[in-house]
Amino acid sequence: MPEISDANGVFTLVNVFTVAAERQDDLIHILSSATDDFISAMPGFISTSFHKGDDGVTVVNYAQWQRKDDWQAMLATPDAKAHVGEVQAMIEAFQSTPCRVAKVHVASA
Repeated sequence: MPEISDANGVFTLVNVFTVAAERQDDLIHILSSATDDFISAMPGFISTSFHKGDDGVTVVNYAQWQRKDDWQAMLATPDAKAHVGEVQAMIEAFQSTPCRVAKVHVASA
């Protein structure tokens, strides 16, 4: 279960993809399948969630890893390289922002 906390120090990625409207669901399927097939088994993986933009063309991925090095090690695998190529072939734009949670606010009871 993902935990968004400013106390746990995990490495976080916020990835924003833009695709043609007819490819939004396809991209989510490809990203989710890769997570099921190999990413979730990688050392340091914590969680990932995929968000479908109401605009019909945006997909946002929020991913958590124990350490930045764990994420980089995953990217160096042959499976990840093939996956990245597949994703690049279908997207129109991509922005990745590596970060750490700085502050969390939750609704009070």
